[in-house]
Amino acid sequence: MIEVAVSIDTEADAGDTWRRSAPLAFRSVTVGIADVLTPVFREFGVRPTYLLSSEVLEHDESIGVLSRLRDAELGTHLHGDHVAPGASQAPEGTSSSELACLYPEDVERGKLVTISRIFTDRLGRPPRAYRAGRYGASGRTARLLAELGYEVDASVAPGTVWTSPRQARGRVDFRGAPLAPYRPDANDLRRPGDVAIVEVPITILPRPLWWDAGVMAGQWLSRRPLVRYPVWLRPSTTPWPWLAWTMRNAVRRTMRDGQAWLHVMLHSMEVIAGTSPYSCGPGEAARVVARLCRLLRALRHEGARFHTLSELGALAIARPS
Repeated sequence: MIEVAVSIDTEADAGDTWRRSAPLAFRSVTVGIADVLTPVFREFGVRPTYLLSSEVLEHDESIGVLSRLRDAELGTHLHGDHVAPGASQAPEGTSSSELACLYPEDVERGKLVTISRIFTDRLGRPPRAYRAGRYGASGRTARLLAELGYEVDASVAPGTVWTSPRQARGRVDFRGAPLAPYRPDANDLRRPGDVAIVEVPITILPRPLWWDAGVMAGQWLSRRPLVRYPVWLRPSTTPWPWLAWTMRNAVRRTMRDGQAWLHVMLHSMEVIAGTSPYSCGPGEAARVVARLCRLLRALRHEGARFHTLSELGALAIARPS
């Protein structure tokens, strides 16, 4: 059986450099979620998890749309640049770059408390699912989330490394992280441990060596930095042949006792033209939606079951050891 979660980072509309609109706009929520994603997910029986940034939580029309969703989970998505204590900038007209796990512990805790309180005040219940903005999470983050009552974190992006231009020291390194869900270690988010929260990594795989060799040869000949690019199960950035390859290989790599684990991710802004770098025009937005539908159709053809993040986390931890 293939167990699948689909998570969506849900933020204000952005431009082609991830800089948010000024004034803030939310077409990706009021139209993208309401009129594009919800019908797609209903067609394929998907139970998505929308992870909400602070500006979405504070926008009345967006909360109206999100609070009416059925068969979906809502959680939080912290971009610490915009959240007290110590917010460095307002979201209007800016992009986010700070990694919350690189703040002092009391600051990260304070920001998690703030966004959790806003969520509870606006939606009438506490959040249970979380993803850090720009995947800026650590073992400490997992511990803090567990202390605040969260059940699942979805910040781990296996095989990737993240830095921030505003935070000179430190980085987030997910190389070597598992692909299947696990309880994390409080000192290293990449390692299984005993923190009372479930980590559900995004499905990301290294590309075949022959592909990387060809790409890096081209980089060397053109005197560009040598960079390896893993492939994400993300319809907004990954063409269909690589989505199909990733799906097949991730199933094979995570299969255990008859169960495999996949985690598809995207942003709400990627399905509406002009609201993200990956959907600058109508044709690009349509291609994102078409790839999403093709992936969900292929998963359903393989007999996949779709879960919210919290449901998939609970299922993974309940499986026999």
